[in-house]
Amino acid sequence: MPEPSDPACSPDRHPPPTLRSGWPATGIQCGVIPAKVEQLSDQDRQLVRLALAAAVESPCFPDWEFQTLMAADRTEVAAVLDAWPEARVAAEWEPDPERLQAVVVGNVLNNLLGYPHGQWEQLELANGLDREAVRELLGRWRAE
Repeated sequence: MPEPSDPACSPDRHPPPTLRSGWPATGIQCGVIPAKVEQLSDQDRQLVRLALAAAVESPCFPDWEFQTLMAADRTEVAAVLDAWPEARVAAEWEPDPERLQAVVVGNVLNNLLGYPHGQWEQLELANGLDREAVRELLGRWRAE
């Protein structure tokens, strides 16, 4: 991965993500699109974006256990969302942006399906998420 001082990481080529109001960006680095993400279809990439947004913005996952479920706090997941599909967010617990992205995406997909939030109808209406499409994507994400 290029270093932040590398010209390839200039703000003109890789501007830092603009985070949603209230979610500060921390640990933003120069980004690359990991091979795992490049192999996804455009539809799958959009589905990951919708899933990350649902995890961050919906009431499916209570604050008191969000980090336990996702292995990242809500701010870190929001930063992964705003950088998506690039991997340019690091955390104290995981300094490798590609690994952080892989863990967060896998946990979000898994918990959307497995956590007893009981809100699939709302997720389908508000976020455009389809349970079967998320299930299939999780299988592909784990396989790669």
